[in-house]
Amino acid sequence: MVVRSYYLAAGGDRPVAGSPSGRTRRCILGSAAVVPAVAASVACGASGENQPAAKSTAPATLLMVTDRTGTNLDAQKALFARFTQEQPHVSFEFSPNPPGQSARDRVKIMHQGGTPPDFWESTRAAFGDMLLAGAVAHLTDYVRRDKIPFEKMFVPDHVDHITVQGKIYGWPVVISADALAYNKELFDARGLPHPPTDPNDKAWTMEKFLDVAQKLTKNDGQQFGFGGARSGFARLTDGTNWGQPPWDGKAKCLFDSALWQQAEQFWTDCLFKWHIQPTSAERPSLAPPSGPFFFNGKTGMDVVFGLPPANVGYRWGLATVPFSGKGKNVAGRLGLHSLHMGQGTHKDVVWDVLKWFRKKEYAGAYPMTWGSPVSPLLDGGSDLAQSEYQRRFGVDPKAFLLTALHAKRSGWGLQSLVKFTDYDPQIEKLYNDMFAAKISVGEYVRQATPIVNQMIDESQKILPITGSKV
Repeated sequence: MVVRSYYLAAGGDRPVAGSPSGRTRRCILGSAAVVPAVAASVACGASGENQPAAKSTAPATLLMVTDRTGTNLDAQKALFARFTQEQPHVSFEFSPNPPGQSARDRVKIMHQGGTPPDFWESTRAAFGDMLLAGAVAHLTDYVRRDKIPFEKMFVPDHVDHITVQGKIYGWPVVISADALAYNKELFDARGLPHPPTDPNDKAWTMEKFLDVAQKLTKNDGQQFGFGGARSGFARLTDGTNWGQPPWDGKAKCLFDSALWQQAEQFWTDCLFKWHIQPTSAERPSLAPPSGPFFFNGKTGMDVVFGLPPANVGYRWGLATVPFSGKGKNVAGRLGLHSLHMGQGTHKDVVWDVLKWFRKKEYAGAYPMTWGSPVSPLLDGGSDLAQSEYQRRFGVDPKAFLLTALHAKRSGWGLQSLVKFTDYDPQIEKLYNDMFAAKISVGEYVRQATPIVNQMIDESQKILPITGSKV
């Protein structure tokens, strides 16, 4: 097994590793611009290209672009080595991303440069730009040929996320879900009951959350009931604690809805009115040496979505995210990660690798290489990941899994819009200004809503998608 670097050269016309002979950084970057494509080509243009061929046992080495490094990369290599043990004619080369460059950008450059990877992992919601570039091969013909019950196998919103105009463009492998971490020792010192794990617990409301956070706050600038982390992507999630999506899933932003504005007012009041979370001036002295802010030992509750530090010096647990909406608890967000097939010469072999992850022992082993205890595979697909998380950290991670079965993808699909990355910086700036008390909630809504609506309108004309279902 080989780890190969395909980093872009720092400058000039030096050859780029993995490029065709004589091709340089300038040449590859020049050809890497995404050529505008008609959305219909995504729907039907590549169907013939993906017709499955007869299974071959000829030797094949698959190139995988990966975001993993260090021990996580080692774990990923060890997992795929198990595939090679079962099918010795298949080996893998791993190409880790350099600092500051994502898999999505490298895949487009390699595809346009004539050296597409065989497959890669996505670690963010959007992949529409890669569809328009023609870099992603759809799996629909393979799924139909092998009679894979795809829609029944995985968390439904994950399937919706990777299905564009009726074609499947990835294999679900990881869900990064939100959960509420809480400090058991601070709760016990105040004689407070621990928050529930069950998302269906109707008593765990936003009002109850506020009451508990106020009781845990000492008002001395040293202990706070809430750390301030609301979600893994807060500006598109803030309203979900009241059951409010950020858009209608088709054409309209819902930031100007009464519930979304109520949510933003609540969260800003946590900082400025109730002061149950530290200000930007107070945070630096309270920050832990490593890991999320919650693990400073002085925070009662905070939303987390990644791994904790190796050694936490106090007892802590994971609970469901509070909810005051109607119906099912949809609070929080899901980061949906998939393996995508490239336009290389080993598509049939890549498909064999992807469907290998139907087995729970492999599907369950993958998420912790990324740092999550949740697999999108239903009916026990997360068992191994849940067990490994608890073994390593001594904390039951079931709350993450339950969030995955209740909440929706980050932004309810907004991040999948092809123009999202073009407009999001404007929204982020306004959002940060609101939480810096530079503008009011009303002013934020007034300015941000038309920006999001313009993003939706332009995106849907290029590559129409449907957002998460309520």
